Amino acid sequence: GARGHIVSNDEMRDHIFALLSPRFFKRWKQHHQMKVGWRRDHLVVLDPELYTVCVQHLAGNTWMVPLDSPDGREWLCARPSTNVDGAT
Repeated sequence: GARGHIVSNDEMRDHIFALLSPRFFKRWKQHHQMKVGWRRDHLVVLDPELYTVCVQHLAGNTWMVPLDSPDGREWLCARPSTNVDGAT
C-alpha cells in the first residue's frame, strides 16, 4: 500500500530499467526502502530518508544541494545575494 515498506539493500537497478516509469519507482523506493546495516557489533534496520536527497529548487530562486557528509544530512543553501539597495 501507500504506507508499505520493503527491507532490502538491493538498489533494484534491473527493475528500474524494465519499468515504463522508472522515475516514479526511484522516488517511491527512496521513501519506502529500509536498508540493513551494521553498527559496531549489532544489526540495524535503517529507515528511509524523510526527504529526497537530490538538488532541490525552492521558491525565491533558492537551491538546496546535498553534501557528501558522513551522516548524509548536511545541505548547502544557495541563493542570489542582494545588495544593500535590494537589487540582485
